[in-house]
Amino acid sequence: MKRTIVVSALWMVAVCGATFAQDPASRPGAKAQVDPVDGVAEAIAAVERSARSLRMELSSRGRMPGGLEVSTRGELRVLRETQPDGAAAPVAPLLYSRLEYSFGEGLTGRVESAQTAAGVMMFEEDPAFGAVLLRIPPAVVGDLEWAGRVLQRADLPGMGDSRARAPLGSQMLVELGRAFTFTQEAGENGGVAGTWLRGKRKPGLDDQDPDLPLADRVEVFVGAAPRAVRTVRHYVGEDVVQELDVTALELGVELGEDAFAVDAQDLRPRDVKSYQPMWEQIEQTLLRAAVKSGEVRPSSREKQLGTLVVAGKPFLLVQLGELMAGVGITFEAFAGGLASSDLKQLEAHLWIEAGDGTQLSRPEKGVPGGDRLTFQCTPTRVDAAPLRVVMSLRRDGRDARAELPLDGSGHRRVQGPHRGVAAKFGGGGRTGHLELELHADDGSLELWLAADDKHAQPFDLPLDAAVEVEFAAEDGRKLTLHARNSAQNEGRDGKPNVRGGKTNYFVFPGPDGESASWLKGPGFQSVVTVRFVVDGQTFTSEKFVLDASPR
Repeated sequence: MKRTIVVSALWMVAVCGATFAQDPASRPGAKAQVDPVDGVAEAIAAVERSARSLRMELSSRGRMPGGLEVSTRGELRVLRETQPDGAAAPVAPLLYSRLEYSFGEGLTGRVESAQTAAGVMMFEEDPAFGAVLLRIPPAVVGDLEWAGRVLQRADLPGMGDSRARAPLGSQMLVELGRAFTFTQEAGENGGVAGTWLRGKRKPGLDDQDPDLPLADRVEVFVGAAPRAVRTVRHYVGEDVVQELDVTALELGVELGEDAFAVDAQDLRPRDVKSYQPMWEQIEQTLLRAAVKSGEVRPSSREKQLGTLVVAGKPFLLVQLGELMAGVGITFEAFAGGLASSDLKQLEAHLWIEAGDGTQLSRPEKGVPGGDRLTFQCTPTRVDAAPLRVVMSLRRDGRDARAELPLDGSGHRRVQGPHRGVAAKFGGGGRTGHLELELHADDGSLELWLAADDKHAQPFDLPLDAAVEVEFAAEDGRKLTLHARNSAQNEGRDGKPNVRGGKTNYFVFPGPDGESASWLKGPGFQSVVTVRFVVDGQTFTSEKFVLDASPR
């Protein structure tokens, strides 16, 4: 397995060298340009952004440390899916790679993998371990992509080379630019006109650095029609230690779903965590990234699911770790406003359900500790989407329950027109809408009140009115917002907010200079309630999660 992984890395480094290059055409006899990599890489990146699909065939030969000869033939397919309207981030491309390899002693093998939204499916036929089909779930894929960024490596165990996400070579050239100083000149290769990029290894680099290429010089040939890298050669002295030749390259090719299916020879897929040879390498990679970054892998970080209110008590629910069938997972319910002694008296249970109400884990009793209840659940399955977590409290001999989706959508902030958090309030038969914005840089608060959800009609209060905000996560701590002044009551934008001696705009801290330091920082979050009194009538908001406004 380790030998195959090395071969895969060798081939995929070459794969991503088979790229379009949109550098300006060089004239015969033109003076070589020093270090043209940045300009070429940026031009390639522009083409990559516009290219919807790619199919590439190529072959390579190389010599591994120790002198072992290796040859490969393979294919790469990339499809960038259409971006949905309103999507918050670009859709990840679909990636497929196939590699057939042979060693000098006659050993042969095949590696085939496909990466989609469902994770990575990888088939490997190894001369030492035989055939295996592995499934790498999305959470592990996310961890490995994080590790790749931290370690600045693209040859990650179990993954297609991440440089395939920049399939026309921009990232490959940037990485080569770390180790080599390039020149550019017009030329030809096998009768094809184009441009040669030749680079010498930069002085002072450690030859034992695993993040840098072994070669002391490299050549990249960029054909003119189409503008694509046709050959990549790595040299040690006068010896070529790795060479790639592109035999076919198509852009804008039609690729259906079957183009991203792995030929697994009817094998049943195994979870990668159950396959020790691969999982050990993944764990070692993630550990290296954690040590280098000082952070835990993304799947082990907390995931805030949102706030649920059970029997009148608000709980901020947090998921710790990855949701997997048959594996225990921890949930923490932060009970703002409850003393630890009261928390110990609660009889709370939590379990996981499918969308149709099927119970997927046993109800587990919460263990109190400090300001939270901790639950340990083991789902029997996790493929019954949509999934939700259910929490129940026994009160007066009856069970009250509330639920949240496990996809985190229960924590999506409802944003108002000023980039604060929107919520509703009511009292005395009247209702309205508020927006409360927390500024993480200084801990200040701004509040706007309106009669409508578009904030086109102000809900004005007297200029001397006081608005109370209660923070459940701070043991019920309360603070008071006032008008900034009684003259114009300007907002941060300088616009006045006074109409007929009334206003709908209130701020904290006020003129008395009360400290706002406990509200500072992008990580602050709490369930809050807003209250104010008008003509003897108390208005109260719904409970909602306040966090820092996005920037």
